[in-house]
Amino acid sequence: MVKGILVYTSADAEYNEWFIDHIIEEGRKCNLDIRLVLSDREEVPDNDIDFAIVRNRDSKLCKRLEDSNIRCFNSSYVVNIGNDKWEMYKDFNAVGIPVMYTQKTKLPYPFVMKPVDGHGGENVYLIKNADEYESVISNIPDDRQGDLIYQVIATEKGRDIRVYVVGGTILTAMERIAVDTEKDFRSNYSLNGNAKEHALTDEELKLAAKVADHIKADFVGIDLIYNNGKPVVNEIEDAVGTRMLYSLTDIDPVREFVAHIAEHI
Repeated sequence: MVKGILVYTSADAEYNEWFIDHIIEEGRKCNLDIRLVLSDREEVPDNDIDFAIVRNRDSKLCKRLEDSNIRCFNSSYVVNIGNDKWEMYKDFNAVGIPVMYTQKTKLPYPFVMKPVDGHGGENVYLIKNADEYESVISNIPDDRQGDLIYQVIATEKGRDIRVYVVGGTILTAMERIAVDTEKDFRSNYSLNGNAKEHALTDEELKLAAKVADHIKADFVGIDLIYNNGKPVVNEIEDAVGTRMLYSLTDIDPVREFVAHIAEHI
């Protein structure tokens, strides 16, 4: 069998136990021997393996493995832009992919403030005035304030489209809508946002395909939001969650992902 590792942190592994078991089980069906490695508890090997499924969001680890000729799913490039929103913004802006305007210093109120490495909607704030800014920033450690980005607010708040992509092919899309945009504009399913399968419009499909062709990812989520009536990229999810798909559709993204891995090693 072809040998590989599935890399998680111990905390994320506990939260994603079913997902991990499913990857290992589907791997066996494709002649892949996949072993779980907890990167915060043990050394991640860079020999005697053929591939690595990296779900701990560590692009430097990916690069080390790639330098040892180990195929990483996703690549170090995708892991980097998928977990550093500032790097993603600069990368996409440079190639003409529409993305919400972002900068590293404060914008005029109101604006969205978030950490460059956040995920799942954690620590994302809609800042309306100076008092709200001071209240939030006072609770962020000084050594983390340099890791914040400031983003123009999209004209359509509380709704986004997550496009699931496996190996450059669009698997499906889900529309996520915040329960109450006055209380919380975040639409993440993990934060109890409503979700349903979504048929992409021609414009959404064109944008998602452009992103997929540019980043050449193995398995990601592309999050689109609407600004002035047009879809724009909000962010890329590297270690993308799949609970929406298993809860609300008949799609098996793990099976598709593992089949893609087996085909490309």
